[in-house]
Amino acid sequence: MTITQESIDEARTSLQKAVEDAELALRQAQIEASETELSAKFDYDTRIAEGQNALSVYNAALNEIAQNISSLYSQIDDVNAQIAACTDDKQLSQLQTQLESLRSQLSSAESSRSSDELAAKQTYEEACMYYENAQDLYEVSVNGVGSAAEEAQEAVDAAKADLEAFEKYISDGSIRAEYSGTITGVGYSSGDTLTSETAIASYADAESITVTVNVTEDDISVVHLEDTVDISFLSYPDEMFSGYVSEIGSSSTSGNSSTVGYPVTVVVTSVPETLLSGMTANVTFISKQVRDVLYRRTLLWNIRGYDHFFTLNAPICG
Repeated sequence: MTITQESIDEARTSLQKAVEDAELALRQAQIEASETELSAKFDYDTRIAEGQNALSVYNAALNEIAQNISSLYSQIDDVNAQIAACTDDKQLSQLQTQLESLRSQLSSAESSRSSDELAAKQTYEEACMYYENAQDLYEVSVNGVGSAAEEAQEAVDAAKADLEAFEKYISDGSIRAEYSGTITGVGYSSGDTLTSETAIASYADAESITVTVNVTEDDISVVHLEDTVDISFLSYPDEMFSGYVSEIGSSSTSGNSSTVGYPVTVVVTSVPETLLSGMTANVTFISKQVRDVLYRRTLLWNIRGYDHFFTLNAPICG
């Protein structure tokens, strides 16, 4: 089969773009990995520093709360002293307004003192916790970074492998079968677009066509490996073909039947011009020969098998 140059160019361009896209995704993954690692390292360093200074920060916060309240008390005492010595009515009014403001601030500070100290303690405990778990948190942050980059690299390798396979097998536009055989089906016509869902063609290896028959225990004793057999097909009633026994199964195939049988595989050595899966074959075993008289047992079986694709080497078998 020959593929047009236009199709080859289109497929090559698509595969090359897939490689470029995969390489771009890899670079992005590498950049994101680097950024994540830098961010995780920054967070790690910050947690370590905050943990090391957590006690000092906590004590400083408590001191600030206490000093703020102490300062308000001092300011209130100072304003009271000024009010006691004031003789100017206007200035006295301003001092009283200031005193009310300071008392309000003091009341608010004393009311929030417990909650402020509790918040400072929580900040301290969180800093200690992050300090103790800084390494684990760092590892969690960077743990998935490598896998994303590895997956992106695998995608690049796969895209390059597809392009290399294309150049190896289809670069000249010709698709060839791996061995000789009979075409049993073609998936496309001229002008069609190839897809991965439909095989280009299927064919059978004439040297690997087999028929498997079930021989009863009464007859199995006269069947031997390499025995020649006669084969006829209902589709070719006037012709006789040859074969030989290639395998005799040791496990019975009786199933639910009371008759015990054994599978015997026969290789068809001469076949019709067109032999399709599903055709019915008559397999004749020569069990006895006496002076110009042949005694035959004829078994009727269906050929069942698998189609061949260029990428497979599975014979038609029953």
